[in-house]
Amino acid sequence: MWLAGPAIAGKQGHAKASQGVAKQSAKPRFHEPDGFLGLKFGIPLTSQLQECSHRVYGERAATPAFCFSNLSTGPIGYAELEHGPQIGLAYTAVVLLMDDSVEDICLSFRNEDFPQMLNLLGARFGKPKVTESTIAEGKDGDVYEGKVHKWFGPGVSIELSEYGDKPDESKLVFATNRYLRALQN
Repeated sequence: MWLAGPAIAGKQGHAKASQGVAKQSAKPRFHEPDGFLGLKFGIPLTSQLQECSHRVYGERAATPAFCFSNLSTGPIGYAELEHGPQIGLAYTAVVLLMDDSVEDICLSFRNEDFPQMLNLLGARFGKPKVTESTIAEGKDGDVYEGKVHKWFGPGVSIELSEYGDKPDESKLVFATNRYLRALQN
């Protein structure tokens, strides 16, 4: 893409405008996120989000707020996210922790919403760096062929899978590369 500076009226306008032309890289850069769903990577979950308070029978329901439940701590931990921010489609989410800090956020959503999620990610992060074909097998033995799209940055990787843990669900994972390396060790 070419960017031109403001044109100056008259004959000099063409010469001055051409001096203000700057070439940008033809390949768009992946602007990696520092978090997802309002949660920042590398920061303890409990300092970013409150634990869900579940209503006791007979109590008046509080206004639902983004929160976590079923927290499991340790070197590698886990929590379920409830009442997450609206992103244009229904989803369930979990957060994976390393030493109590947010390192991986995983969304599951209806397989029918996969094209919409791919469009949302493409609009925000550009074209995926890698697109692979994958095979998933359902409980009934049926085989499903789908796509996995990946974006990579120096600190964060994003993976969108057409088929997640169930054949009727797709999966989106935002993970820090330090977390992915720790899982390999």
